[in-house]
Amino acid sequence: MAWYATESCLHRWMKIVWYDDTGSIERTDGGLRFVGGKQVLAIPRDSTFELIGPVIPWGQVVSLAWSNVTLLLVAGTGIVPEMTLDTPFPYLFLGFMDVVWPTTWPLKWVKAEYRDENGQLSTAYFRYGSVLIPWMGGGKRMYDLI
Repeated sequence: MAWYATESCLHRWMKIVWYDDTGSIERTDGGLRFVGGKQVLAIPRDSTFELIGPVIPWGQVVSLAWSNVTLLLVAGTGIVPEMTLDTPFPYLFLGFMDVVWPTTWPLKWVKAEYRDENGQLSTAYFRYGSVLIPWMGGGKRMYDLI
C-alpha cells in the first residue's frame, strides 16, 4: 500500500493521519500512476524524484515532551502511590515511551515534482505505508522502486 501526501499534509503541525490518500503506484509507459481511494495522479516520466527526510513531526515531538512532563509531575506529586520519583516505574515508562513512540513516525518520503495534466507544477509525497511497521524503509523502498 502506498501513502500519498500533499505538501500541506506532510508539514501540518498536528496530524491525525500521515497521508491524504492511500492506494497503489504502478509504472506506465508515460511514467507513474497513483491510484487512490480519493484521486488518481499521473506523474510523467520526466518528473524529478528525491528521497527526503527526516520529516520531523513537530506536533508529535511536543506531544511526547508534554507527556514526559505530565508523567513526571504526577510522579512528583505522589497522586499515584505506586508511581513516585523514588520508584523505577516512571523512568522505565518514560524510557519505553521515548523509544517506542518515535518509531511510529514515518520520517522518509519520496518527493515527486511533476507537471499535472494542466501543465501546473505540482508536488506529491509518497511512501509505502503501514501503521504497524512504518520504520521498515517505507520511503527508501519507494524511492528504489521509482
